Amino acid sequence: MPLAGALVGLIGAAVYWLTSTVGLPPFPAAALALAATLIATGCLHEDGLADTADGFGGGSSRERKLEIMRDSRIGPTAPARWCCR
Repeated sequence: MPLAGALVGLIGAAVYWLTSTVGLPPFPAAALALAATLIATGCLHEDGLADTADGFGGGSSRERKLEIMRDSRIGPTAPARWCCR
């Protein structure tokens, strides 16, 4: 059972429930719930998505793609992919 995913989901759900209970409209409540899940995971999945986009967007060979993915700096493809997610 994916307990870590369930815990992250519960955190997001709890934040959404709390913010909507106090009268926040759905969009800001959802934004805060999303922010809570990003904080809970340390943006791990978003970082992986950005690295993958950089690697496939900038590398012509398998070795070059892996080299780009291992680079800690963000490339131009990552923000574009993140915005189109």
